[in-house]
Amino acid sequence: MSGYWLDIHDQHTDAKIAEGPIVSVSRFAISHRLTKSGTWGADLAASEKRIQHTNADPALRVLDSKRVVRCHAIVRSMPQEVGAGVVDTLGIEAATYGMDIGGNDLSVLLANPIVHELEVGTEAAPMGIKAAVDAVAAFASGTGITINTTTYLSTGDTTASDDQIANVTNPSNFQPGDPIVGPGIQPGSYVTGWAGTSLIMSLPATATATSVTLDTNQVAHTFSGESVLAALILLANAAGEDFRLQGQTIYWLYRTRESSGLYAVAGGDPIALLGNDEAVLITGLSYQRDSSQVFNRIFPYGSGSGNARETIAGMTPSTFPLPADFEYHETIIGGKHYYGMQHTDSVAANGPIERMVTYRSVVSPTEIARLALLELQRSLTPLDTYQLTVEKVRYGILPGQTIHVEYHDSYDGYRPLDIDDDLLVQQVEWEVTVDGALIVGLQLSNQRRWPQTVAARIEKLAQDVDTLSNYNQPSV
Repeated sequence: MSGYWLDIHDQHTDAKIAEGPIVSVSRFAISHRLTKSGTWGADLAASEKRIQHTNADPALRVLDSKRVVRCHAIVRSMPQEVGAGVVDTLGIEAATYGMDIGGNDLSVLLANPIVHELEVGTEAAPMGIKAAVDAVAAFASGTGITINTTTYLSTGDTTASDDQIANVTNPSNFQPGDPIVGPGIQPGSYVTGWAGTSLIMSLPATATATSVTLDTNQVAHTFSGESVLAALILLANAAGEDFRLQGQTIYWLYRTRESSGLYAVAGGDPIALLGNDEAVLITGLSYQRDSSQVFNRIFPYGSGSGNARETIAGMTPSTFPLPADFEYHETIIGGKHYYGMQHTDSVAANGPIERMVTYRSVVSPTEIARLALLELQRSLTPLDTYQLTVEKVRYGILPGQTIHVEYHDSYDGYRPLDIDDDLLVQQVEWEVTVDGALIVGLQLSNQRRWPQTVAARIEKLAQDVDTLSNYNQPSV
């Protein structure tokens, strides 16, 4: 048997299918993503007979659509699961009969059940984000995926500052046997002290005694038939928080940003780098700055149409306080009033950059204001994204962690790339070969949001249309 192989399982029962593993694998790769479903792919040899065209004998179609693929590799003489996903695509090259399969990671199993018209909080009684996620998680029963909202729930006081929770619970969800393996990487192995003693939160925490549980945000929302996965993504975006998949568990990260304990560099003393287990070698880097989503003034609307749309007309600093440097803004055109909010310093420095945003399923002016403020805060600065090709990764790296990157490029006395910063890990790319499981790529960013593609914008428009058809939209 080669150094790695595939086992095929039934999606519903997780029972192993077929006699013996599939060993004719020439490549297996999987990408773990932050607050998104990851992807995987594998190439199989032409000699593999257990993939057949749809017209072939069904008994031979072992690698059929929606089956679960689990990749195992030998690490230190022990078999370890190094990645798993659901078969969504299957291709066969007619000339060579080479085969490729792929799909999403196991989080896509949460796309099967829907939450119907689940209500999480109301205008009068908004719900804490933990309770809201737990309510959505109740619909995930039978998927084989656990949704964990307790490991990263911070407890403690706010003695350090208004936006830093001190004395937090040290996350300890990494146990031997987790699929974090590779040459030089012990299963479940991370840099000593990677969790630290303080987790930085993006919003001021409520002052409270030590060991009292803190909810980081509150929401009020009624769903309209979203899948469990879509509902989790919606709650994460509404609260400005994140989650990630590890094994078969979704961990809700709240607003924690723990360090990986590693740093990535492009050069240096080869001998010193080789002996430094915390150093990651950058072999390729590309950088992109996206300013298309930057704005400093927002006019938010809720449900309804025409003059009956919900607005933030009644919101004042006393009913919904805004942070320093933010203020409510009113524009009057042709006698009609438009209500929004803005970042004063940015408007003064760059002029107004305006956006109208609609939250079609939201009826609460307070919730509209809260969502608008969150969107305005994360849209003030350009999105910087870094794609890294890496080698010599001796410890596991997880989406949602940070890694320090130092990269200095010089051309004719000019430095087009001059990076020395802690960046957020959005995606971790693993590749499994005969040499073992290796981290070969990272996607990093200066913000938690992902670059918005044209497809994402079209999907958002489709969701708005779907919301319009599911909710009564008052009109005048």
